[in-house]
Amino acid sequence: MRTDREAWADIAKGIGILLVVFGHVWRGVYNADLLGAQPLFEAVDRGIYLFHMPLFFFVAGAFFNANTSMGAFFVRSGERILYPLVLWSYLLAFSLLIAQDFTNRGETSLVETIRYPFPPKDIFWFLWALFLIQTAAYACLKLPEPARLPTIACLLGACMLIASSGEQGEILAGAAYHLVFFVLGLAFRRGTASPSVGLIPVFVGIAVFLLVQGTLLAADGPRSYLSQVGLASAALVGVIVVVHGLSQRFAQSPILQGCALIGALSLPIYVAHTFFLAGARIVLLAFGNDDLVTHVVLGTVAGVAGPLVLYAAARRIHLDRALGFGAVRLAPEPTPAHAHAGRPQ
Repeated sequence: MRTDREAWADIAKGIGILLVVFGHVWRGVYNADLLGAQPLFEAVDRGIYLFHMPLFFFVAGAFFNANTSMGAFFVRSGERILYPLVLWSYLLAFSLLIAQDFTNRGETSLVETIRYPFPPKDIFWFLWALFLIQTAAYACLKLPEPARLPTIACLLGACMLIASSGEQGEILAGAAYHLVFFVLGLAFRRGTASPSVGLIPVFVGIAVFLLVQGTLLAADGPRSYLSQVGLASAALVGVIVVVHGLSQRFAQSPILQGCALIGALSLPIYVAHTFFLAGARIVLLAFGNDDLVTHVVLGTVAGVAGPLVLYAAARRIHLDRALGFGAVRLAPEPTPAHAHAGRPQ
């Protein structure tokens, strides 16, 4: 588990990235006509996508650090965000070009492949939105203190107007909608570093989350921007409260430690998971297996385990930074006590 941040953050990211993988498997089996029940598909899809990406922006805001020079900020952003975005966009684009007869994405031309990262497409909208939001947050937090809050409020209001208008386009869409969750993370971090959460708030958080999901299921027709953000924020608060409470009491449990490890490795999983889950679906279909449960289970396992194996192999041969995994910072293994025996002090 990471030693330089609180346990809840990696646990939250672990839960989030598991839902990302499952959500893409779920959409994949639906697009492959393996799931005939559209109401079931929509209910699960809406329930997941309501809050799992806002969760990542919230955590990013909670741990955002503007105490660095402009040069260091952009070097770090380039290594941790822009380089993985461009590299894995091209890897995905060329794989789609080669394997387009086996995918459910339609035909891809060479020109489209070359232009694929510009503007960012597919899953890589997240990295671009995160870069835009962090750049704006850095600029705001470098202002004199009396001007920071009004500037952030104006920026937030402008993004909310852009997002609600539906005219934001590909470049600003992700950032305009998700800025509010990043700002919530900033406010949370500055309010208290480690709030104590009892079991009663945990149950309240679960109830709030279930209430939001029930409201979402009962909704008929598209929701407005404000209602969408309101439901997402309520669900997000419920999840954060639950994760905080569980991490403070059961952080050593194998399940939560597994979530924390997966969360610490969320970047490799995010950029690479589509290769493995799509590969699993293609192989299963090639062998005539169209069982929904098999596709969902094996696709999710492949989408998580495949990138973890890739990261472990890349790290072993010192290619993790070349593959864009430079943002991953795992705690070193503890040195056994007997290893120090006989060493000069």
